Amino acid sequence: MKKRYVVRSTKETSRLDAAEVAEEIVADYKSKQNTSHALTKDRSFEHYARLQSNATKVQKRGAQNKYAFSDEYKILFRAEDGVVAYFGKHDVGKINSGMVRDDLTFLDSRRDKPLASGTKAKQCMMIGKVLMYALEDGVIDIIPAMPKQRTKDAPRVSITGGQYKKLITTARKIAAAGETKVRGVLIEPQHVQIWEFMVHSFMRPTVSE
Repeated sequence: MKKRYVVRSTKETSRLDAAEVAEEIVADYKSKQNTSHALTKDRSFEHYARLQSNATKVQKRGAQNKYAFSDEYKILFRAEDGVVAYFGKHDVGKINSGMVRDDLTFLDSRRDKPLASGTKAKQCMMIGKVLMYALEDGVIDIIPAMPKQRTKDAPRVSITGGQYKKLITTARKIAAAGETKVRGVLIEPQHVQIWEFMVHSFMRPTVSE
């Protein structure tokens, strides 16, 4: 659609009166262009997305998971199909479940294969986080329900007790021989000990460990 100027007369002789009428005309024109768009920036989805993003950046500063903030930022602000690209101009009070569903359909239409359910769930989660800020400000009264995503159960690979015993027995022999390297690291008795410790203590290793 080509951009064009809209010219209307306020029919007012006073500059102050004319300015007020002009603002009303602009607001009325914008509302007719897209009734779901915010009339003021402080009611727009983008406004609350930036508030949420800035707060998360401060909270995640120094966190062990250094990717937590960047992942959320990408979901919100990807240039072509981020949440803000789709909902940015929308009034937070007019976003409903159907609009979120349409956003997910839009994302699928841009790809050869539909997005994974987990990815769609993250998309919905970020929309909900942004709307929570609007709720806390009293701009909206309720956060719309997010479309439910079907998830597939994908349990982690496991081994049997017999396989574990064989692993430890073999690893001890390799460590005692002191000749085997894995990715340039020589397998030593301490490696076998830490494996046993992790299994028997049920500790889940993280970056810090």
